[in-house]
Amino acid sequence: MINSKEYWDKRFVENWEENSGRRQTMFFCNISVNLFPEWFVEDLEEGLTFGDVGCAEGDCTNYLANRFPNSIFTGIDFSTEAIDKAAKHYPNVNYIAADITNLNRTYDVIYSSNTLEHFHRPLEIMQHLFRCSNKYVVILIPFQERMRFDEHFYTFEYSDFPLENGGFSLVYAREYDCSQVENIFWSGKQLLVIYQRKNNHSKRQLSLHDFVGDLSENYNSLSIKFKDINSSYARVENLIEALSDKQAEIVKDYEIKLRMAQQQLWEEQTSKGKLEITLENERQKRQILEDQEKWLLNENYQYSYELKKIYASGFWKLALAYYKVRDHTPVIKHGFKALRFIKNHGFKNFYKVCRHKLKTRGNQTKLNELETNQLESIYSKLVEQYKNKEIKGVAIIPSAFPFDELYNQRTINLAKYLSQQKIACLFLVWQWKRDEITDRPFEVVYPHVYSIPMYSIIDRPEQLVLLEEIKFKYAFYNTPSSSYMDFIPSVREHGFKLIYDIMDDWEEFYKVGQAPWYSGEAEESLVLQSDLVIAVSEPLLSKFKFLRNDIKCIGNGFYADLLGDSNVSCKKPNGKSIIHIGYFGHLTESWFDWDILFDMAENNNNIMLHIIGYGASEAILGRLKKYKNISYYGKVKPDELIKHVRNWHVGIIPFKQSTLSLAVDPIKVYEYLYFGLPTVVTGIPHLQKYPNVIVVENDADNFMNAVQMSYDNVVRETIDYRIIQEFLEETKWEKRFESFIAEDDSSNFVRLYRNE
Repeated sequence: MINSKEYWDKRFVENWEENSGRRQTMFFCNISVNLFPEWFVEDLEEGLTFGDVGCAEGDCTNYLANRFPNSIFTGIDFSTEAIDKAAKHYPNVNYIAADITNLNRTYDVIYSSNTLEHFHRPLEIMQHLFRCSNKYVVILIPFQERMRFDEHFYTFEYSDFPLENGGFSLVYAREYDCSQVENIFWSGKQLLVIYQRKNNHSKRQLSLHDFVGDLSENYNSLSIKFKDINSSYARVENLIEALSDKQAEIVKDYEIKLRMAQQQLWEEQTSKGKLEITLENERQKRQILEDQEKWLLNENYQYSYELKKIYASGFWKLALAYYKVRDHTPVIKHGFKALRFIKNHGFKNFYKVCRHKLKTRGNQTKLNELETNQLESIYSKLVEQYKNKEIKGVAIIPSAFPFDELYNQRTINLAKYLSQQKIACLFLVWQWKRDEITDRPFEVVYPHVYSIPMYSIIDRPEQLVLLEEIKFKYAFYNTPSSSYMDFIPSVREHGFKLIYDIMDDWEEFYKVGQAPWYSGEAEESLVLQSDLVIAVSEPLLSKFKFLRNDIKCIGNGFYADLLGDSNVSCKKPNGKSIIHIGYFGHLTESWFDWDILFDMAENNNNIMLHIIGYGASEAILGRLKKYKNISYYGKVKPDELIKHVRNWHVGIIPFKQSTLSLAVDPIKVYEYLYFGLPTVVTGIPHLQKYPNVIVVENDADNFMNAVQMSYDNVVRETIDYRIIQEFLEETKWEKRFESFIAEDDSSNFVRLYRNE
């Protein structure tokens, strides 16, 4: 139910911060402080107890506590999720989870900002505010809200605030029009009222200023200026009548200047800020807002109507019945599940999973014993290989992907590199839950590389003692999930060097729904605890520089053996031929700028776009089919890319400009350069320093001009491939990974963190 405790707990967990809830709290907080009368500010500066009712995540409470250090502030909210977050954000401020209707504490000041409108009977809630106040009740609310938000159930008018109310007297009131300032939080009016308990004697004499302010003074000042302008304008008109035609033209020019002066006067600084628009502009703005409201209401009605038609259709009812039978009938449900597994992993792996389940059916203890024995067997084998000098060390590498030696991904390439250095790898394959079956569990998937289900190893930290004899041990982390945090102390205890590889801006991926496992606390803890921290790009390094300043920037790279022959597109094309432009990689709309691609295809007949990848929505795939100059190939293995790339002239990376794109170091840019392709990029400014790469703004015309320039460079043979080759020599995966396992434990940060 809207505005219940459960509703707000869910809001604070899922989308409060994403929807700028904390910034909105501070917006209203600043309005309150600016409207506080001088006598109330003086009381706060002397010292009062202050209860902030409906404090959300405590941002305003903390601000007021810093602004008025002699007063004691307490944040109050009935959402335990909000209070828990507030206590973490601001540990020096007191916060309590409580409902105002049964709060058994009192404060000198009870303050409530933009909360009462969420109640059906807010005037009854106000009585509880009076009950908990010793001196003042301060209320900030939306005022005269004609078109209410879904969460707002009441519209406040002047009549809702009597001069005498529950033993309190109204001593101050001030309106504020939020539309006077640019903001995204509130476009209507706010009202601040202050009630004072009658027995709280005050030497202050109330006046009309406490309720009206200086509105009339501002109005009179502006009126006088406006009258002066009209008077001057009238004199000019009289003068025009008496002059000749030539003189009249000169005076008309003066009239224009006079009107410009009138506009400037309206834009001068007032006590509430700059009045930035003329009366005409204000009228147009109101008209635009009204038109937008009508459009939104109409769209909402049409959407609701279409949705109801779908729900009422026979197809919808038939589909519901189909999925109900498919997903809840035991035999059919398991049959569909089996078919999906066979499609994704093959029948051979399906057979192995079935055999594994039959062995451990109905016996969790037996399953645990089996995994423990399998892990112990691998550990014993590694120790034996170490004694025989077949391996030099061991590494733990978590991965979001199953191991596939043909998949060009950073963690997989790291495991292959370590294998070549005779360092055995325990390749931890991600599991969403403990009973999830992974691909090829406990098998050797590459020389010295073992595929291990994630929970099989992190649930058994005590078994790491079996690797005690191996001197060189490394634990790489790349996914800051809370699932790994309890495993870290055991890793340290058994002599592993901890390395955190910041591969992406996981916080931004989390915001677009791509990394639900992300934990900000886990990531900051990893940065502080690790012996070595590596960032894939300079923006990522800068993001965590406030925690430590010894982070290394080591970008992505490429394996030549995986990609085949290089420089396949270095042939000189015919200057009049079609320009073949290509992309391979992820195609999600969260960061891939499809608008640029479609604009190019529509407005340029001399190009052919080749798209290789995965992650595009059904709507995008359907739209691709409408263009004859776009070819979509789906997913292609890295060793097969050469078959397509040999016909391309230019590689592209059209990413949207965002915090997410700023941090990435796409592997494909190295692959493009390896294939000899000049590359055009948007959204990733730091790639500008790479050779043969042009970075432009997110605009189809600019993008196409850069593509044409790159193509011309190929035609004219002006590209210096010697510089590119030098760059590629330094960006091979082998070069990138050399410093990952350097035996340097000199980090002062780590020693301080471990109290050494």
